[in-house]
Amino acid sequence: MVEGVAKVYNPTGLHDYSISQLTNFTNKFKCRIYLIQDNIVSNAKSTLNVLMLDLEQGSDVTVRVDGMNEENVLKEVIHYIESFKS
Repeated sequence: MVEGVAKVYNPTGLHDYSISQLTNFTNKFKCRIYLIQDNIVSNAKSTLNVLMLDLEQGSDVTVRVDGMNEENVLKEVIHYIESFKS
């Protein structure tokens, strides 16, 4: 299991469309991926779970990856979150 922190730079945060895009992205990986904020652990492959985090611009979110190729997946997910533009 590996963890890292991503910062949300998108001016509107991560909501609706962007979360849908994020969960589509994370679902292509075979490992378990979680997003953690304020002690709330959300399955990054579930739109409803990620919506519960209410990720606004400037938010730091911990990304936890467990499974196959976890180091590379962690880097890709962090990059995806930080570079998302709506």
